Amino acid sequence: MSLSFLRVSRFGTLDSTVPSHRQSTIHLMKGVIYGLYGEARSGKDSMAQLLKGDLEFGKTEIRLQGQRLERSADLKARVHVIAPINYSVTDWSVAEYLMLNDSSSTSAFVNYKRLNREAQDQVHQLGFDIDVRRKIGQISEYEKRIVDLVKANGINTHLIVIEDPFDGMSFEHLGAFARTLSSFIQDRCPVVVNSPLRDVNWLLSDFCLFFRGGFIVRKVSAVRLESDPHLKNKLLGIEAPETPERLKVPVPTNPPSSSTISIKGIPLKFGRRFDLELKSGQIATIIVPDLRDRMRLFSYLSGRRIHRDIAIYMDQNRVKTRSLSDFVRLRIVSSANLGTETELFPHMTLGENILLPSYCKVSSTSFLIQRNQVGEVIGRNILDDSMSGMDSLAVETNESLRIVFARWLVFRPRVLVLLEPFTHCAAPGENLVSSYINLLAKRGSTVVLVQSREMESDIANPRRVIVQR
Repeated sequence: MSLSFLRVSRFGTLDSTVPSHRQSTIHLMKGVIYGLYGEARSGKDSMAQLLKGDLEFGKTEIRLQGQRLERSADLKARVHVIAPINYSVTDWSVAEYLMLNDSSSTSAFVNYKRLNREAQDQVHQLGFDIDVRRKIGQISEYEKRIVDLVKANGINTHLIVIEDPFDGMSFEHLGAFARTLSSFIQDRCPVVVNSPLRDVNWLLSDFCLFFRGGFIVRKVSAVRLESDPHLKNKLLGIEAPETPERLKVPVPTNPPSSSTISIKGIPLKFGRRFDLELKSGQIATIIVPDLRDRMRLFSYLSGRRIHRDIAIYMDQNRVKTRSLSDFVRLRIVSSANLGTETELFPHMTLGENILLPSYCKVSSTSFLIQRNQVGEVIGRNILDDSMSGMDSLAVETNESLRIVFARWLVFRPRVLVLLEPFTHCAAPGENLVSSYINLLAKRGSTVVLVQSREMESDIANPRRVIVQR
């Protein structure tokens, strides 16, 4: 048998601008886990979509066990994707989830005893102990992923793609899953990990594939990176070059005046309520492992959802927040997709993007009054002359981060709420986000980070970490 179980060659030809000498070839072998690394538009997400069968091959050639696949549908039928959406129907039993795509067991759905027996046999065959009669919503996050491995085995999967942040799973359970996954795929199939969290990629991977400019620039074993800190830091971008002078923004010498903001009565699951009180210039990290609670909390803090029982106080004075425009008026801004194209308006210059309010992206009187400050900011060389007139579609990830934060520096928000701010960033982008968060806090903005788990970063200000379980 060939060492190469699945071969992808001429990757990069999906983009006609990629020269032929930069087109990539990778060989995926059974029993090996490959982590994808790179920025939002580096090519790693295109590779993941290609391997899932969600992109047409174009000139890219894919061979499975030596046989060339002609259509993306041929690959899609052989791939199992592990992602949070798999567990969205919480009322399904484990047995129903396992047998859903098994055409040979369709008749078993009319006979639940047979359905449960066949599903339980699949679980026991792999040495796991999970009661298949339990609901998906009742089992642990670790057990959900184990169930997915059982499902992958039942449908004769040739490749597993993991696009999962593993929300709600502790690092201990994540480590246990990594060991189980490594044992499970031996002599079965390769695994590709494209988690939005770099720490998850790192913990699971045997080999690391680094992407830049739409192609693979390096493939390195995780063991070698652990033994060579200099190479690891270089490839991960941890030793990022110092920010050029034209991109630095002076910090005001006069400290901002102190004020407080209180948000009370935020509804969570099971009838719980959450209160938050912060001072100006404070950075708070709120760790919320549960995905639904995290999205609900972010939506209420940012004003994307309005609830009549939520009360907002500024300097002990209650303010009206009946609509989204009230949050704009109070200068409460947010981002749920920092580092992606959705934060910038396409076909507008970067200078025009800076002029837009950073939350709802529509004009507000208070913002337009401050538009004369834009010239001052640009004059301080956040953007040089060539960049200020550039179309937003032409910028790289780190440049788009600078534009979004420049917009907020002009807007001078009272509160900045960020959902998983490091998810779409490679290491240099993480350093950039951290530096801007520090800068905004020094200028008096309250910054709230809503995350699934604590992440390493260069945020310098003392933080108040609040954990909601």
